[in-house]
Amino acid sequence: GNGTSWLYISSFEDGLVYRINVDSWAIEAVSYDHGIDGRAAAAMSPIPDAGTPDTMTKLGRRVWGVKVFEDRLYYGIWWEDNVNPSAALANEIWSVALDASTGQFLPATAILEASLPPRNVFSNYSLPVASIDFSPAGMMLLAERYYRWDGVHQARVLSYVGNSGAWVANPTDQYRVGDSAILSAGGVVADCEENVWATGDILHGNVYGVQRIPVG
Repeated sequence: GNGTSWLYISSFEDGLVYRINVDSWAIEAVSYDHGIDGRAAAAMSPIPDAGTPDTMTKLGRRVWGVKVFEDRLYYGIWWEDNVNPSAALANEIWSVALDASTGQFLPATAILEASLPPRNVFSNYSLPVASIDFSPAGMMLLAERYYRWDGVHQARVLSYVGNSGAWVANPTDQYRVGDSAILSAGGVVADCEENVWATGDILHGNVYGVQRIPVG
C-alpha cells in the first residue's frame, strides 16, 4: 500500500513476525505476536516468550513458514515434531488480516485455518510447515520440514482447497516428492500452470534438489 512493499519474516528466538520495508530494507518497529495477540483473538490462553536469548521460543508460539494471500498473512505454528510428538497438539496454519493500505497487522482478526494430519497411524505427529504457497487457482500448498538430522525422510507436501476459514484438505499422499510422499525438504511453490515445485531429499538415487510435479 501507499507505493511501499513489505517482506514478512519470522523469528525462532522470540516468536514474532517482523516486517521489512523493501525500499529501505529496514526492519520496522511494528511486529506481530501470535503467542499473545493471535491466540487472544481466538480466545486461547497466551503463550509468552521466555525471554532467554539465543534459544528457540516455546512450542506453540514458534512461527516458521509465512505467506501473504488475499490481504492475509498465513503462517505455520510449530507445536510438534519427531523429537517432540504430541497426541493432543498438531502443527497448525493460522492467518491474520493485513491492512490493505498500510500492510500493518490486524491482530484481532487472527484465525486458525488448519491443523495438520498425523503422518500415519504409526507415527502420530506432523512436522512443522516451513513453506506456504498459493496456486493461481487458490489452492494452499504446505511443505513440512525436519529440523534435525533424525527427522529426515518424514516430511510431506500437503494441499488444501477452499478459502480463509473454510479450507478442506486434499489426500495426504497426493504429492510424491522423489520416490515417496515423505521426502519433502521444506520448500514448495506453484507455477502459473498449477504445477507444483518442491524441494526434496533423495529424489532419485542420491539426487537432492527441486522436483516439478505436473498438475493433475
